[in-house]
Parts: sequence; structure tokens; C-alpha cells
Amino acid sequence: METMNLQVWAAARARQLGLAGRDDGEEEGQRSNSMGFFTELMVGVGEFVKGMNDMVIINSWLEMSDQEAFGSIAVHVRDSSVEALDQLERTLLADAAARFDSSVRLRLIKFFAVFKICQSSRFEEFRAFPL
Repeated sequence: METMNLQVWAAARARQLGLAGRDDGEEEGQRSNSMGFFTELMVGVGEFVKGMNDMVIINSWLEMSDQEAFGSIAVHVRDSSVEALDQLERTLLADAAARFDSSVRLRLIKFFAVFKICQSSRFEEFRAFPL
């Protein structure tokens, strides 16, 4: 439901900015370019929302003790799709790289190591780092 509301809002906003096509005889090339922009916009919004969700997960791990976080990571790796794991892995690496507090950065690196070990156990092989 929220995704639909976001799509409706984005379409309305694109029309306001003159980026969305109209049905009053507009040329097909302009309409397809507008739809391409809209599609790219929605993909970008979707990636942003996924990244925010991943940050909520990572921050919840930081609020736990190491042992609790390790258990939560194991459950998350076991229950998540491959795409969700790849996205979380990218977010976890980016978050660790961006932290200035060395103690938090060290914990995130530990979490990443546990994450990769759990992944290796689940898939019975080491999975390369996502691009």
C-alpha cells in the first residue's frame, strides 16, 4: 500500500515538474523518455528505502551485546533472500567504512565477519563480495 502511494506521489510530482508524459498527443519518444525517468526514479527510491531498512537492522545489532547480535545476524542470514543479503552486505560494509568512532567500526567489522561465516554455512561455500 505504501509503495502504491509513493508511486502515485512520484507520478504527480513528475507531472508537476513537466517530466511525465501527457496523453494529449505527445510524441511517443518523449513519453518513453518520461517513463524511463519515472522507472529510474522509482528504482532509486526503492534502493533508498531498502538501505534505510538495512540501517535499522544494523543499528539494532549495535544496541545488542555482541552475543545477541551474532545470534540475530545468524537468524537474519538464515531467513533472508539472496538479494536482501547482498543489499545488507553492501550497507554493512558502507556503514563500517563511514564510521569515525573506531570502537563502533570494530564492532561492525566483527558483525561483517559473522555475517560472512553465516553466509558460508548457509550456502556451503564462500560467497564473493557483491558489487
